[in-house]
Amino acid sequence: MRRFAAGVKTEANLLYRIFVVRLSTCIFQWDPEDVAALRQAKEGELAAKKTGCISKTAFSACKNWRELALHCRRRTKGLEETTCLTGKLLDHFESEHGKDTLGVPLLDQERIEQIWKEQQKHVQCIQDPEDFPLYIKTGTMKKGGVELCCYRCACGSTSLEFFHLHLNYYIPGTSASDVHFQAYLLEGLMRWNDDWMESTIKGASSIRSYGSAMREAVDRLSRAV
Repeated sequence: MRRFAAGVKTEANLLYRIFVVRLSTCIFQWDPEDVAALRQAKEGELAAKKTGCISKTAFSACKNWRELALHCRRRTKGLEETTCLTGKLLDHFESEHGKDTLGVPLLDQERIEQIWKEQQKHVQCIQDPEDFPLYIKTGTMKKGGVELCCYRCACGSTSLEFFHLHLNYYIPGTSASDVHFQAYLLEGLMRWNDDWMESTIKGASSIRSYGSAMREAVDRLSRAV
């Protein structure tokens, strides 16, 4: 998503925030059961204040991103749907609808078309893997008389873009042979996966070693003690 920002003429445009939000909806969808539970909780809170029944518009206004991220899981919409929706969104903002009240367009048409042409190859990269849990339940919280689950996401578009951004740092230079190039890349991937596994599932560790033999020896000694 950050790469599309390069196709925007200025982030000060009033339409920029709307564009980013709608771009996010092209990629992700919230779990309907989690959203329904959060809605029920918000209705309970408003009922306690004797506000009455909550409409969809009022629910959208009273919920915030922090609550959604904490209590609701989300997944990507899939390669075909994401590509289709993103293309339609760009077409929409390249038309008259993509101009602010002063008639200034949000997108640089030539630049955004080039970016989208390049990024279509990477849409598959941001799709969630099948049959792999990306969320960890960290606890529960009671709101409006409803017991809501609290989740922590193990991955997201930010981490994927962070990985793509730092992928070059795994390779020390262009003079490496094919074998060494692959070795550097595999080592970088292994370290990346180990770091994320430690931080998301086991928590931050004060001991950091990427050597499997050393880690196995430490585990064996710890069991002996």
